[in-house]
Amino acid sequence: MKQSFEITLAGQKITVKTDASDEAVRAIVSLVDDRLERAQKGGATTGQKAALLVALGLAEDVVSLEAKLAELKRSVADEAAKLSGTVAAIKTKKRRAAETESPAHPVKSEV
Repeated sequence: MKQSFEITLAGQKITVKTDASDEAVRAIVSLVDDRLERAQKGGATTGQKAALLVALGLAEDVVSLEAKLAELKRSVADEAAKLSGTVAAIKTKKRRAAETESPAHPVKSEV
């Protein structure tokens, strides 16, 4: 369920609705506020320029993290395929070993 939060960024109060927790909202606001402050100290002459620089920086982070996530997914899929092959080989070896230990046609002893 979405909650409303009143936050302050760059001196402006904004109300947002989100499914995020209180902790997540605080972390997000802190991150954006820190980046806005850095952008302004770095020479952004207006709040709008600072906001655009922050948006670009966050977008760059998202693109970079998405690329890393895609690589991790490929790596996990590769490792899962290797493990699947290893499990199949072990099962085959066990089945063959069991077949050689107990012949299909046991010899009956005559008494």
